[in-house]
Amino acid sequence: MPTTKEHKIEDSIEASNDPQALLRARLADIVLLSRSGVPTGALARLQESPQARTALFELIAAANHQIPESETIGHGLRLLREVLVSVYARDGNRSNSHFITFCIDVFLLSLKYHISNKQPTRVAPILIFVATHQELATDPRCVEILACYVLYISHMDNDVAKSVEICIQFLHDSKLKDTCLRLSLIYCARTEPLANWFEIVAATPESSLLRQFIEALPAFEHVKSKYLAELSRCYNQISLAFLSGKYFHGLFQDLETVVATLGILQESKTHGKTVKFKRAVSTTR
Repeated sequence: MPTTKEHKIEDSIEASNDPQALLRARLADIVLLSRSGVPTGALARLQESPQARTALFELIAAANHQIPESETIGHGLRLLREVLVSVYARDGNRSNSHFITFCIDVFLLSLKYHISNKQPTRVAPILIFVATHQELATDPRCVEILACYVLYISHMDNDVAKSVEICIQFLHDSKLKDTCLRLSLIYCARTEPLANWFEIVAATPESSLLRQFIEALPAFEHVKSKYLAELSRCYNQISLAFLSGKYFHGLFQDLETVVATLGILQESKTHGKTVKFKRAVSTTR
């Protein structure tokens, strides 16, 4: 149990209305389950008490709203996930709708945290856990998580066969099935022009978890660079506005800066900015 001194410290921090500081105080003496032996103290309470888990999650959510990139939030979410995984098969938890709902809440916030911090490699354990537990995989709130899993397999692991298999297995009744199938097949097997890959991404709602996940993937920048290199071999020169709209569907705010490294930007009052690719520049000299 916390000492009187610890309670006074927490009460003082809580009174200051600083969720970040309070979260740091709560986590200060809790070792991650993966690094501890037999759980004791606060860690054991988190395993045994749904109320303790809920209180910690609410504090993490409040801190995340304040400073979403804080490493303390990532630590707290990892701690909660490890606790949930450790008690997942206990006492009928798998059939407890409140427990499952709480797991999904924690997993979704964890995904959003790592996605917003451009850490897509850290989400794999979450995606796999959801996909391998039926009570999670069949929950409507996990559809986007499973869609992210499909794209992780194709765009991070470059395993198109497995991504198609997972897509058909989990997204057969979802509107996201065609989106994920086409993105995976275009990326891994070039079944359509790369412009279509960007068109599909642009058609995915910006606020959706899937769109944010795609933009956090290294593949997002990789496909842009690869396609720009291809276009530079196809065109001597091209309007920047046409390039951005026709081929990249307005997805990149930094396109002008990137294009400038591939050629010479010229601007006219009538035609706007035009990029003349280096290959064309060198052949005209």
